[in-house]
Amino acid sequence: MAILDAVPTGGDAKSENPTLSELVSFARTHSPFYKASLAHLPHDTSFSNIPVTDVEAYWSSASASEKNILTVPFRDGVVMRSGGSTGPPKFVYLTRDELRRICAIKANVVCTASGIVPGDRVANLSPMGGMYGSFMLNNTALMELPIDNIQLPLGWQVSEEVMADTIDQFEATVILSTAYSVTKLAGWLVEKGRKLESVRLILFTGEQFFKDMRPLWHGAYPNALFSPYLYGSVECGPVGLPTHPPQPDGDDDVSPLYKVLRPAVYMEIVDKQGSPITTPGVKGSVVATHLIKRLQPLIRYPVGDIAAWEDYTQQTFRLYGRETVALKISNTLLDLPLLKALIAKHISENATGRFQSVVRRANGKNVLVLRVAIAKPDNAAAIRDAIEDHLAKVSHAWVLNREAGTIAPVEVEYVDFSQLVLGSDTGKLKNFVEERFE
Repeated sequence: MAILDAVPTGGDAKSENPTLSELVSFARTHSPFYKASLAHLPHDTSFSNIPVTDVEAYWSSASASEKNILTVPFRDGVVMRSGGSTGPPKFVYLTRDELRRICAIKANVVCTASGIVPGDRVANLSPMGGMYGSFMLNNTALMELPIDNIQLPLGWQVSEEVMADTIDQFEATVILSTAYSVTKLAGWLVEKGRKLESVRLILFTGEQFFKDMRPLWHGAYPNALFSPYLYGSVECGPVGLPTHPPQPDGDDDVSPLYKVLRPAVYMEIVDKQGSPITTPGVKGSVVATHLIKRLQPLIRYPVGDIAAWEDYTQQTFRLYGRETVALKISNTLLDLPLLKALIAKHISENATGRFQSVVRRANGKNVLVLRVAIAKPDNAAAIRDAIEDHLAKVSHAWVLNREAGTIAPVEVEYVDFSQLVLGSDTGKLKNFVEERFE
């Protein structure tokens, strides 16, 4: 089946794009979840009228039985673990053929988008084990690159000394890893007075990069340029890649321009009603429809990020932080139920409807501020310490980032209710306030 590159512009599903039409029809026939959730819609409905997938309902259905989200019995392929660092795991299923096709499409674009050149020696320091897919997916994509390259599959579990010694020994030219791991290694290198001179390119994943991280990275990797490797998630796979390799003296590390990875995925930016936004610069929620996955289809699935089109026709866009479903700070994902539970347990159950979580940058670290609209209690310091301890118990990622110095100690801010930030369009309390992009 051919996958067309045309962008849907309106009309019924059949005229919009044969791939979307076929996918929706297939999912409605073979996926119990989509058969039930789309049962109220006529089969010729416009694609933009299909509701955005209810993520909570989707994963609740999946937790009851994987058969609810799969279209055929699973016999050949890979299972990967997704989900936040605090919530229950989600399992993503790919057939062997789907994995190969997705990685091949990504590899072809990576050649021009990442800055990897023939002969590069790529040190893969991505997380591995525990059924997480990062390391495997990156290795598979590197194997599919249509140019010569050498893989150094180190992983992130080895010590910083082993990482540095191996990179030096094999004169690695590229590091591929999470921003967290690269920062942790950089801190160790600077402390030891070492530099990795051979590295000319660092491709980071997993989290946002900020300008105040540059001095540390430049101190450890003096000859390297920095760039995000891709934009995506385990559930949706790669959604977008940078439009070009990083340029010296540019801001490609902190404000990358992405291009949708066609023909693997169809991405939309939608408003609060789920209607597509096509106007450049207007922010909305990212939803993705996977054009290859048939074993576990995803249709108009919320990725969880805010973005705006730079050029809709060219399918280029920029990201502007996380949506309100969860808070991502470094590579730690904290969902709203967990944050409300922290407030209820350590401050007051009555305060769960009058607080918001603020993320800002200070002294080169991400800072989580729990802003609560109540009078400051006498034991405020003890409350803050208890919340910090609670986070450490429920989130291993929080502990790792605190130890690495990428996250500051949690702060609690007591304010008047009038100081809480409301949505400019709805007037409702904003659960999350993103100040890192201001």
